[in-house]
Amino acid sequence: MLSLLNKKTAAVSAAVVLIPIADISPNRSQPRRRFGGDELTALAKSISQLGVLQPLTVRRVENGFELICGERRLRAAQLAGLDSVPCIVTDVSDMRSALEALVENLQRSDLDFFEQAAGFKTLIERFGMTQQQAAVSLGISQPAVANKLRLLRLSDEHKAKILNFGLTERHARALLRLDEQKRGDALDVICDRRLTAESAEKYIDALLRQDKIKESYARRAGVLSDVRLFFNTVEKALSIMRLAGVEASSERIQSDGFIEYVIRIPEKKAKRS
Repeated sequence: MLSLLNKKTAAVSAAVVLIPIADISPNRSQPRRRFGGDELTALAKSISQLGVLQPLTVRRVENGFELICGERRLRAAQLAGLDSVPCIVTDVSDMRSALEALVENLQRSDLDFFEQAAGFKTLIERFGMTQQQAAVSLGISQPAVANKLRLLRLSDEHKAKILNFGLTERHARALLRLDEQKRGDALDVICDRRLTAESAEKYIDALLRQDKIKESYARRAGVLSDVRLFFNTVEKALSIMRLAGVEASSERIQSDGFIEYVIRIPEKKAKRS
């Protein structure tokens, strides 16, 4: 998945060493924000019986060690009451550490789609990557990165509701088609009716069609307003002509699709000598 990870890691200690948990700080680029309580409890029970079977990966920093991969195991080990955990110490850059943390979670499918999007954003912003560079590093397409990043346009409130109701990334992308002020009501309907992703897309299609119809009516109303102004201007001009002795007349005929306006002004005939 990650092209950069195919290269050899510099100065990797092959030996597994025990490191006190108190000396290990979390990875600043950890993309995962939610850790299931039941999962951690189950893992903690397993660790209390069998120990940590897969070593964590850390790197040396100024005040000890920073975690690269294995935050779930670290948290579960703390929950199980362990003082130290087995680790492999590597010497990697900040960017490499962030990439490895993100890829570990992506490969294990531990991240929800909003966490994935936030992880992509961190790589791009923190390390000055373009979307294309991030895509190459992660072994995915640039459109896939762009589509993930678009999910971050949703408000935190809407993101939380989408996850709490077990909605999918497809639901979230459908909501993005609506204006921000309309998403909340649409999301309420989707959740209340328990709409599938396909049904949610059809519902949003219907909302967008309604918006187009309303816009069409609004444009027509504007045109009709301009036409009425024109008619009033013409009638005022004809009134002035009549006051001046000109027998001007007008006739307005409305048919399907158009309005015909006929003005008749008598032709002034020259006097014969």
